[in-house]
Amino acid sequence: MSDSSKSQAAVLEFINDYPVCEYFFLKTSELTLTPEVKLLAQQDAAAYGERRNIPTAPDSFEECKAIIEQYSDAFLFDAVYEVDDAYDMDRCEAARKEHAALVHAISDEFRRRFGKILTLSLSCDLCEDCPCPQKACRYPEKQAPTIDSYGVQIMKTLVDRDIMYDYGIHTAIYFTLILWNGEA
Repeated sequence: MSDSSKSQAAVLEFINDYPVCEYFFLKTSELTLTPEVKLLAQQDAAAYGERRNIPTAPDSFEECKAIIEQYSDAFLFDAVYEVDDAYDMDRCEAARKEHAALVHAISDEFRRRFGKILTLSLSCDLCEDCPCPQKACRYPEKQAPTIDSYGVQIMKTLVDRDIMYDYGIHTAIYFTLILWNGEA
């Protein structure tokens, strides 16, 4: 059995204990990274300011790409939440926080089994009074920067694999990528 097969089997031992909708195993080389996505993420972070608890990614696209390339495997999962209006960020806040808790729980499982990982998601929400981006993250080993802050073109990944990303106006769907090196 290859290292990737062993690590996938290790993930399958626990992932169904969590309320994820779909999940996919990828190679990091299958992710599309672009400086334009990173730039849009930086503009988005500036526009939303302190409304989002988001640890910052490295400033340069090249550094983000180099970090991602340190990992061989990617685990993409989503979770779907019922909301009144998926386009109302304030109304989706509870779902976002619920997803952040799920992300941290699954990331902890990955860390226990595989060691060093990189989690990229929607928001971090580890700390009620998040110091980011004004100050350094209190828990850099557990932080969850956004997928786009690393330049990952997640919509291309979803479309290329025919992954559902719209369940209607009364649902919020959040995606997370966990990168690791596939040894169990």
